[in-house]
Amino acid sequence: MTEKPQENSAFEQDLDLNTLKKDLLTPKLSPEQLEQALQTYVDTMQTLTPTQFRKSLHQLYAPKIYFKDPFNETRGLAALEKVFAQRFKAYPNAELRFHTHAGQGDTGYVEWRLLYMKQNKPMQLNGISKLLFDENGKVKVQMDYWDSGEHYFRKLPILGGLLNWLADKHRAN
Repeated sequence: MTEKPQENSAFEQDLDLNTLKKDLLTPKLSPEQLEQALQTYVDTMQTLTPTQFRKSLHQLYAPKIYFKDPFNETRGLAALEKVFAQRFKAYPNAELRFHTHAGQGDTGYVEWRLLYMKQNKPMQLNGISKLLFDENGKVKVQMDYWDSGEHYFRKLPILGGLLNWLADKHRAN
């Protein structure tokens, strides 16, 4: 019996992992261009509003942007617009603050804090984004890292109680 080679999904083909690996080894941006791309990203993201974010996303991101966070994994600007639209709908007055950024080659990292209101209580979400820029200084890959357990699952009625109990038990040991 001959095994048929497994085909990559359209999503994996579109992502083109071999090109990404090559890009990491041979950066297209100078250190100054990377710093400018990071600063543009920070400045733009800090001023996003529910009424103009779509235009800003098109200025920041490559058309085939790959975006991933603990709850979303999308490809393309249209899909990313939906993620941002949902966030703005849920938290229209959210404020994003950046603390530091750094990078090397075509890869940058930004540390951020998202401040928002939930049920009239001030909340904050701390995270880090890993950004891979294309030769034009646009983001082609964004991976957001933040603690979904602390900020989401531990606040759910039943699951949250169990997770909090487990965390307390772990701290006691």
